[in-house]
Amino acid sequence: VKMVESKLEPSQTYKRKIIEYQNVSERFQIASRNYQQQYAAIYSNRLKILRRKLMKKIPEKWGNIPLLKMQDLETEENKNKECIITGTVYKDQILKPSILKEISAEHNLPLQPIKKYTSDSDCLVLEDELQRIKLEGNIDLDDFVTGVVAAFCGECIEGGSFKIKEWLAVGPVLPIERPMKSRDLGSICLISGINMSSSFETCVKAQLLLDFLNGLCDDCVSVAKVSRLIVAGDILSMPESVKQFSQTSKVLTRHAKVQGLEYLKLADDLFSQIAMCIDVDVMPGKNDPSNFQLPQQSFHPCLFPEAGQYQSFHLVTNPYEFIASGVRILGSSGQNVTDISKYTDVKNPIDLLEKIVNWGHIAPTCPDTLGCYPFGDSDPLVIQDGVNVYFAGNQPKFDEKLVKVGPSKIKLISLPKFSETGSVVLLDLNSLECRLVTMSVAFK
Repeated sequence: VKMVESKLEPSQTYKRKIIEYQNVSERFQIASRNYQQQYAAIYSNRLKILRRKLMKKIPEKWGNIPLLKMQDLETEENKNKECIITGTVYKDQILKPSILKEISAEHNLPLQPIKKYTSDSDCLVLEDELQRIKLEGNIDLDDFVTGVVAAFCGECIEGGSFKIKEWLAVGPVLPIERPMKSRDLGSICLISGINMSSSFETCVKAQLLLDFLNGLCDDCVSVAKVSRLIVAGDILSMPESVKQFSQTSKVLTRHAKVQGLEYLKLADDLFSQIAMCIDVDVMPGKNDPSNFQLPQQSFHPCLFPEAGQYQSFHLVTNPYEFIASGVRILGSSGQNVTDISKYTDVKNPIDLLEKIVNWGHIAPTCPDTLGCYPFGDSDPLVIQDGVNVYFAGNQPKFDEKLVKVGPSKIKLISLPKFSETGSVVLLDLNSLECRLVTMSVAFK
């Protein structure tokens, strides 16, 4: 099935809204690759960056309570004395995947499939540059995953553990001030999980998306305000043979390669037609032909020869950060949220997005359970600047939430998979209100 350009003509002409735009994702771009570096540097840099932010907040919360290093906890002077320590959390979980379990799988030994790795035996350990200490006391394990940097107030008790009274996260960065609401800032369209394939249902949904963005709908006024389409990953459907390959076989079949090229051509056709009328930013996702590790680099231009001819077609990174009409927006294709959900009992993705903003890090489980590039002198996944909107793609359902940060607020958006729901989200850049638009066809 080939995408067909719509021939319908609207009864009235509407002028497409044009907005100011700036891509600020430079820190996610990897100029040169060096895989001889150790991952320890990432944790060290993360701790340094986020500890500096914690040091500004600790006096406001706990006043003059002394801040100690872990190595000083067991001195006679500091035993059973209330104090504060900082470090990187390690969540010790017996069900967490390990290399030994992977080896047993290769030898066809039975393994119980697990979607969640939480259990009653889970516990937390805090690490700094020199040592580690077990955390006990007033603590909710669902507030943490491995890689979170935090401060803890309590005391060192018998047995060498640290009994917690309170804890403090880095917290969200104060969002930038948004432009005056008196002028129309326009809107953007957010979509994820197109999962393009040659199936009839997929092509119909894609055609409906094209018609909608071209204004062939009942609400042309709202569509005319949409200046940009953000595609948050999982552009292509994964052929069944490839799904089986990822679990067992080590050789891709010729049929799988042909299917993948066919899906890619369909996606190229779709984006080329959308790019005729609107700017398109395409992020890679988990199932797409891009590097596996975060941050995922933009697609190679040769994958989209037709769409690439338009200046309105842009290939961007995952995560992706940009400024539209003065509104700073940060988003991911959802791998970070999906991975975090496996190690907590928090069920709603929007609550995980709030935790991510509070932790001050896009993907704290990198590189423990989620792949990332071994940066030697930085951790670009730290949230450095205040954002007005944070979204994650490829989630089970649409959801939204406003998080208050001082005098401002951050809009959190959970994007559903378009292939399953037929839904896109329109984000009004004036009010930050979301509108869910669902496309479907009733066959008789």
